[in-house]
Amino acid sequence: MQGHDSVFQVVLPFLLDQSTQIRLQAANCILHCSSSTSSSVLKTRLNSTITTVTRTLSHLSSTSQFSSPTSQTLKLVSTCFRILTALFSRVSPLPPDVVSVSVAQLGTWSYHRAARASVGNVAPDRGRPLSTAGGGFGGVMGGFFPPGSPKKKSGRSLSRSSSRSSLAGSSESENDDGGESRHTSTQVRLDALTCLRSLAVNDPKALYPHWNYFLADSPYLRAGKSLLSLVESDPSLSVRVKAAQALEALLAHSKSYLAIAEDRPTKASFTSLSTRIGEIVAELHVKLAVLISSASTKIHADVLLAIFRVVQVLGDNAPYGRMKRPLAEPLCRAILPLLESEDAKVSLAACTSAASILDAVHSYPTTPQAFDFTDLAGAGVSLLSADASEELQSQSWSLLAVAAKRLDGFDLADALDHLRSHLSASTTLVQESQMLFISSVLQRASPANDIQPYSSTLTQILRVGLHSSRAPVRILACGALASPRLLELDLESGESPLHLVVEGIRLADDEDGAVRASACRALGLLVKSTFKLAADEFSAIVEVLSRRCSDSEPVKSSASWSLANCCDVLTTKFVILLINYGVGSLTGLSPSLTGTLNVGDLLRQALSLSSPENSEKAQTNGLRAIGCLLHFYQLSNDFSLLTCITERLSRSVQEGPVKLRWNAAAACANALTSSAILLPSSLPSSVPLILSLSSVLLDSPNFKVRIQAATGLAGLSNVALFGTRENVELVLARVGEARRKVDGEEEGAPAKEMIHLQQLRTKLDRCFSSLSEL
Repeated sequence: MQGHDSVFQVVLPFLLDQSTQIRLQAANCILHCSSSTSSSVLKTRLNSTITTVTRTLSHLSSTSQFSSPTSQTLKLVSTCFRILTALFSRVSPLPPDVVSVSVAQLGTWSYHRAARASVGNVAPDRGRPLSTAGGGFGGVMGGFFPPGSPKKKSGRSLSRSSSRSSLAGSSESENDDGGESRHTSTQVRLDALTCLRSLAVNDPKALYPHWNYFLADSPYLRAGKSLLSLVESDPSLSVRVKAAQALEALLAHSKSYLAIAEDRPTKASFTSLSTRIGEIVAELHVKLAVLISSASTKIHADVLLAIFRVVQVLGDNAPYGRMKRPLAEPLCRAILPLLESEDAKVSLAACTSAASILDAVHSYPTTPQAFDFTDLAGAGVSLLSADASEELQSQSWSLLAVAAKRLDGFDLADALDHLRSHLSASTTLVQESQMLFISSVLQRASPANDIQPYSSTLTQILRVGLHSSRAPVRILACGALASPRLLELDLESGESPLHLVVEGIRLADDEDGAVRASACRALGLLVKSTFKLAADEFSAIVEVLSRRCSDSEPVKSSASWSLANCCDVLTTKFVILLINYGVGSLTGLSPSLTGTLNVGDLLRQALSLSSPENSEKAQTNGLRAIGCLLHFYQLSNDFSLLTCITERLSRSVQEGPVKLRWNAAAACANALTSSAILLPSSLPSSVPLILSLSSVLLDSPNFKVRIQAATGLAGLSNVALFGTRENVELVLARVGEARRKVDGEEEGAPAKEMIHLQQLRTKLDRCFSSLSEL
């Protein structure tokens, strides 16, 4: 590797030699080293290599304005971009200055001698400055130079079996001292676009400030050079596809950046960043709709498929909730007829894009829409024929799943009828999408009456999914199992859908860990959504969840979360019993209310989960379960357990993440209100809890944790809990100091925290008042 470092040091200066042949040989040597050396060497030589390469490209772009570049020159340009591609794909993160100088050259050579997009009725230019040199660029139009010598048409035909180089070479040629160029401008554009895609995949955020090189941010610049203009009219099919792939990489993972977009016109000379991003989003939708509808793209299926991938990424990231214009409508109108394309690949891509756009648009119900999106769902139903491929049927069900979840006006009858008649013939891949559709149907906001006629079909396919041999299908079936809509259905057989609980309990012991985690979570949702569970069913759920709490992650986190839900349900039952019957504890109640459940064992399980050896999620769930159980469980016969609990809570409330400390503070408050804590032998256990809570009032930077601690202290009304009078005075002093601390924090507190600060002040005032009376 030391030899490669020496090669960089010796060879790099030759990239600036006057001889094109020497520069080309040096570039090939650097390319070989960049592709084969270690990442550590590349990081050391990154700045010097990219600086030298971009200086070479800048010089070549300047000279190309005055004379037609030779074949050797174009080879040198392509090799330089391949060097940059090798560096971008292997070194991360990239310094901002490196990205800036690289993008400046990409914004020039990506459009080298590309055909200008033919757009009619283009809005006039607003006077944005254009670049006049290879190194400076002012916008989308910046850095593009007038064409050189006229091109001579090639007599060679384009072969589908040609390599990328021969494909590019046959699409255009140019004069080179009277002979045909062996390395055309098409190859330069291909290598530049490949480099851009590599940079976008490596560090997409670094490109955000430079989007104006590749995307039109105004309708006035629609006729200018952009990636979409290459997709639309470049003479090379390979360049059109590569430009679409670069645009796809550019837009991927841009949701947070696009979220600041604003859709508002401006007449000022200065345009804000949010408005420019809004214009970029709008122009992308307009141009993509035109491209999908145009006859030129329909001729080339590869280009159309690449465009659909861009549409899908755009749908996943576009901020439709912030845009006033119905941008998705022209796209959906263009996509709709292609859903029934004779080309199965095009139909599949159109279906995928439609699902992405539909899901994104209707995530924001306030967005006004004139297009009837149920037409997309209707076309999706028509794709479910037996002649359709397995992949197309699967994607059609995915589209219908989005429609069922997002479109209240979508009539489910045809899709459910088809599901009922073709259930047994479905493949495992199609069953997975069908299960996703069933989950969406059961999550609809509309009343259950519209799916009541299909209750038997829904439960039948759900049962098939729960017994599927494919783990992904069983996972989706578990997700549908806990839907409240399912529990509202009346089956023709007269039985309750709750009989499917047995299937969920069975899958909690599945051989696949992901299925076990999904089943445990479904059981936790189920116990929270209904009180119709019998005591034996509830006990069986608690038993399997307790067993799975000893499993590995992520099963343990799911099982502990659901177990805490069960404890919360027990607390709710206790409150109901206390209000209705005056019963002060679940211990000793009849089996008709608790089944075979042992609450003491459940508390020990929760204590085990709260151990620092477990993950943060498992610890938090364990503390939440302890807090729920301490509402009602009598610890009078197990003081050792009470001691362990108080020690764990005292430590947890003062250490660890916010969620952990908040749940520990809540559990402390519940422990201090337990009747068992007032027994003479238990009183010493209360002192560390009280002192820990009072310490949190001063030490914790989080308002919510301090609010919970103050709540626990405000409920103390027995001096015996403090052990000594000195402890009462100590806690009172800490509360007073906490009040003064809050007064000092008000001035610099963020606006979003002011509500919590006011709540904390109120809690502390109440706490100080109650402690002063002791």
